[in-house]
Amino acid sequence: MPTLEDLLLRGGDVITEKWYKDHYNIHKTLDDLMLGIAPVLRYGYFYGDLVPYAYGVLDVGKADRVFRNVFALRGYFNDNVWIQGKRALKDEDPIYLADIYPDAQSKITNAINESNIGGLKGTDNRDLSQLYNILKGRQVRAYYHDDFTRDDTWFWDTRREGTVSDGVLTLSNNQARRSSRPVLDYGCVFHTRMMWGVTLQTGVLRYVGWGFYGSRVALGFLMRDTSFLAYYVWGNKFIEIDITSSLPSDYDSAFHSYNVVVDKGVARFFINASLVAEIELPGMSIYYFPKYAFELRNSDTIAGDMKFDYLTIAYFTPREDFVPTNQIIKSFAGSVGGGTGYTTSWSYTVPEGKRAIIEVAEALSDDDTTDGVFASVEVDVGGTRLHLVQAGMHDGVACGTKDIKTGRILLLPGQTVYGTYQNASTSSHYLSCRAVITELE
Repeated sequence: MPTLEDLLLRGGDVITEKWYKDHYNIHKTLDDLMLGIAPVLRYGYFYGDLVPYAYGVLDVGKADRVFRNVFALRGYFNDNVWIQGKRALKDEDPIYLADIYPDAQSKITNAINESNIGGLKGTDNRDLSQLYNILKGRQVRAYYHDDFTRDDTWFWDTRREGTVSDGVLTLSNNQARRSSRPVLDYGCVFHTRMMWGVTLQTGVLRYVGWGFYGSRVALGFLMRDTSFLAYYVWGNKFIEIDITSSLPSDYDSAFHSYNVVVDKGVARFFINASLVAEIELPGMSIYYFPKYAFELRNSDTIAGDMKFDYLTIAYFTPREDFVPTNQIIKSFAGSVGGGTGYTTSWSYTVPEGKRAIIEVAEALSDDDTTDGVFASVEVDVGGTRLHLVQAGMHDGVACGTKDIKTGRILLLPGQTVYGTYQNASTSSHYLSCRAVITELE
């Protein structure tokens, strides 16, 4: 195969037929090699598609040799896109603070944990690592933090009383701060570090929480006379839980953290990161916009100011499902002597902060013809016991010798399940009552 060097003519060289054929062959070979490229690139412009020979094997540019600008009408990417070292979000990506800002965790914890002004705030650092743990792994939809280093007229848009000085909000008697900005919904938390300024006594009335005290909507901490309450009002529904015993001994004169977490219709009250109460929120729709959506309030005339170190409100996507954490088998089976009255052989109560599911309930009896010989599994519903399964004969009704239910039955915190039996005959009978219960958290 001739080369281009072979075609080089020097002075006096004669163009022969062989030279001409070699010239043709070389150009023919170059044309073959350029086939598919020459029609694309001519005079610095592209006239066709740039298509790699295989899927995902070629690069455009290198890490140390990049194009200056790229101009295009559209872009289609099958994998992630990285901008300035950070992955760009795409549809259906979960949005975590740490994905958007590498220092998001430090921003939250620093704003909440680290700021500490000696003397007035005491020596304890702010303890809002709990808030970070609540928001960790959730889709955070909104976040507001007021450290009272300035008087925020935008947030406190409805009623703005009290004084802001040196990073502390002070509310004197008959003063309040209200905001219509936040709303109470199924995934939210408020966290404040504060001191109440007075001891519990007749005439005290102070409130911190959503809605406002005295209205048809309120959820928060209420100090009223000699009681400290976890407080919930929704229309004509009132729930108060006395948590006076959970107050720190120096609640009147020292700063402590108080927060309420609402997650899928359950409100949990914390003092200094310790759970002190839990309230189901009957009647609350998924979204509700009360006129005054959040309030800090000193409504009495007793000497002693309320002081607030900071307030944080965050909204997150509520938990979709409760996670199984434990499985319990409750069981009684055996011969029961004649003349045995109504007996509770076992019981199970759903712990606060959890749910439970009855996976299987079973009742067995060797006789369903003698009235008063029966076994059952029952659940308490508002003070009334409902039979889930029953075998034998009860009040003249024959229930069969075996009753098994496998439908999953959800139990709420505080609900109790019982295994019971009775033998009103004169002879012994075999009776059994069992249940498999899964706890959820």
